[in-house]
Amino acid sequence: MKDQQGVIEISADIRSESRDGLYHHTMLILNGSWLRFSCSCEASSYGMLCKHVLKLYNYYQRHRRELLREEENQGITFDGWGEPDE
Repeated sequence: MKDQQGVIEISADIRSESRDGLYHHTMLILNGSWLRFSCSCEASSYGMLCKHVLKLYNYYQRHRRELLREEENQGITFDGWGEPDE
């Protein structure tokens, strides 16, 4: 999740709210001064900030310390709404 320069990369498959069984691959790359994002949904393909990116970013902000601690210990993966797989 974090490289030597302090860049954090997070990705998740976020479930579509409008289409059953569809997931959108969502990715965030964060540094202290910038944020880059991508998502496989239609809104993102038009260059808009989508709700899937916001969900992943909000999850990261709420659970940042524990995610970084788990990453150091064993690594984690994300699925569903951005919830980590146990």
